[in-house]
Amino acid sequence: VRWAYDESRDPNDDGAEQFAGVLRTQTSRLLNLKACRLKRRVIRGDLVSAFLHIVADKPFYTRFPKGHPDEFKNGVRQAMKWTKLLYGKGTASRGLWHDFAATLMSLGFVQQREVDMCLFIHPTRDIDFGLYVDDLEASASDEQLEWLMKMIQQRYEVKWLGYNTKDCPESNEKSKTFVGIRTEIDHARQIMTQDQTQLIQKSAEKFKWD
Repeated sequence: VRWAYDESRDPNDDGAEQFAGVLRTQTSRLLNLKACRLKRRVIRGDLVSAFLHIVADKPFYTRFPKGHPDEFKNGVRQAMKWTKLLYGKGTASRGLWHDFAATLMSLGFVQQREVDMCLFIHPTRDIDFGLYVDDLEASASDEQLEWLMKMIQQRYEVKWLGYNTKDCPESNEKSKTFVGIRTEIDHARQIMTQDQTQLIQKSAEKFKWD
């Protein structure tokens, strides 16, 4: 579970913090291990402007950025009215999760509530799908992955990053890294490896570790 704090709301309001379900690290690992065992590829993707796809429960207002040509009108500072969610709003992550879950279930996916609320399986197409806010990963045959990408893109704009297969021209470091964990699958040898080298390197640079 990830918590999102909305600074614009009253801190005494019970709704100031909103939870959003996220895929567990263990679930993602098992999804990839299963793909390795079955010699299936894993595709990763990011939703583009994800929260703008979701209609807000009620309209809300924000100030124009400083320096914006419409910031002031007749000496009065103006505000923008929004009817869709924005990144940073307390309800945004949860609203996106509900919308995406509904989309998947309309396509025939079954939510695996007893295992992980962010794991969805398509029983007839044999697709495993994991959702971490606006990060996606899925495992299936290449034919079914093509179907999945086509169907999701009818509802959302998605940047497909590629696969996490070793020595694959359609794989890269971005597609191998999911929520800070780098995963690489060697299908020929049926070996999966995981590491957090990039995260360690960033931390070393930030804190100036030797």
